[in-house]
Amino acid sequence: MRVDQNYPTPDFLLAEDEDGNPLQYVFIKIFDAAEFDAGHVDAWEAQTETDIDGKWKDPVYLEEGRDWVVEFSRPTTHETIYVNIDTVVP
Repeated sequence: MRVDQNYPTPDFLLAEDEDGNPLQYVFIKIFDAAEFDAGHVDAWEAQTETDIDGKWKDPVYLEEGRDWVVEFSRPTTHETIYVNIDTVVP
Protein backbone atom coordinates (compact mmCIF):
# COMPACT_ATOMS: atom_id res chain seq x y z
CA MET A 1 0.00 0.00 0.00
CA ARG A 2 1.32 3.42 -0.94
CA VAL A 3 2.04 5.65 2.06
CA ASP A 4 3.21 9.27 2.02
CA GLN A 5 2.32 12.53 3.77
CA ASN A 6 -1.30 12.10 2.62
CA TYR A 7 -1.92 8.75 4.31
CA PRO A 8 -4.60 8.09 5.47
CA THR A 9 -5.95 11.62 4.89
CA PRO A 10 -4.46 14.70 3.19
CA ASP A 11 -1.41 16.06 5.03
CA PHE A 12 -1.84 13.69 8.01
CA LEU A 13 1.87 12.75 7.90
CA LEU A 14 3.18 16.11 6.66
CA ALA A 15 6.25 17.29 8.56
CA GLU A 16 5.41 20.60 10.24
CA ASP A 17 6.54 22.52 13.29
CA GLU A 18 4.17 23.51 16.09
CA ASP A 19 3.19 26.67 14.14
CA GLY A 20 2.28 24.73 10.99
CA ASN A 21 5.42 25.63 9.04
CA PRO A 22 6.78 22.87 6.77
CA LEU A 23 10.01 21.16 7.81
CA GLN A 24 12.71 20.17 5.34
CA TYR A 25 15.35 17.48 5.94
CA VAL A 26 13.24 15.44 8.35
CA PHE A 27 14.27 11.78 8.22
CA ILE A 28 11.41 9.30 8.16
CA LYS A 29 11.70 5.63 9.07
CA ILE A 30 8.85 3.12 9.05
CA PHE A 31 8.93 0.25 11.56
CA ASP A 32 6.73 -2.79 11.99
CA ALA A 33 4.85 -1.86 15.18
CA ALA A 34 5.33 -5.21 16.94
CA GLU A 35 9.07 -5.20 16.24
CA PHE A 36 9.36 -1.57 17.32
CA ASP A 37 7.48 -2.25 20.56
CA ALA A 38 9.83 -5.17 21.21
CA GLY A 39 12.77 -2.77 21.01
CA HIS A 40 14.04 -3.75 17.57
CA VAL A 41 14.66 -0.21 16.37
CA ASP A 42 17.65 -1.02 14.18
CA ALA A 43 15.59 -2.81 11.50
CA TRP A 44 13.17 -0.48 9.77
CA GLU A 45 11.05 -1.47 6.76
CA ALA A 46 11.30 1.74 4.71
CA GLN A 47 12.73 5.24 4.83
CA THR A 48 12.58 8.60 3.10
CA GLU A 49 12.98 12.28 4.01
CA THR A 50 11.07 15.49 3.51
CA ASP A 51 11.42 18.23 0.92
CA ILE A 52 11.21 22.00 1.42
CA ASP A 53 7.41 21.78 1.71
CA GLY A 54 7.48 19.11 4.45
CA LYS A 55 6.28 16.49 1.96
CA TRP A 56 7.86 13.07 1.65
CA LYS A 57 10.42 12.99 -1.17
CA ASP A 58 9.33 9.46 -2.04
CA PRO A 59 6.32 7.38 -1.09
CA VAL A 60 6.91 4.07 0.65
CA TYR A 61 5.05 0.86 -0.06
CA LEU A 62 3.92 -1.13 2.97
CA GLU A 63 2.21 -4.47 3.33
CA GLU A 64 -1.54 -4.16 3.87
CA GLY A 65 -3.21 -5.24 7.09
CA ARG A 66 -0.33 -4.42 9.44
CA ASP A 67 0.41 -1.85 12.13
CA TRP A 68 3.33 0.51 11.68
CA VAL A 69 5.28 3.16 13.57
CA VAL A 70 6.40 6.21 11.60
CA GLU A 71 9.46 7.93 13.05
CA PHE A 72 10.13 11.57 12.18
CA SER A 73 13.59 12.74 13.27
CA ARG A 74 15.28 16.09 12.91
CA PRO A 75 19.04 15.84 13.31
CA THR A 76 19.38 19.62 13.66
CA THR A 77 17.20 19.70 16.79
CA HIS A 78 17.60 16.11 17.98
CA GLU A 79 13.79 15.90 18.10
CA THR A 80 12.03 12.63 17.29
CA ILE A 81 8.28 12.10 16.94
CA TYR A 82 6.47 8.78 16.52
CA VAL A 83 3.09 8.26 14.85
CA ASN A 84 1.20 4.96 14.74
CA ILE A 85 -0.61 4.01 11.54
CA ASP A 86 -2.18 0.89 10.10
CA THR A 87 -2.53 -0.18 6.50
CA VAL A 88 -6.11 -1.31 6.40
CA VAL A 89 -7.77 -1.80 3.05
CA PRO A 90 -10.82 0.51 2.92
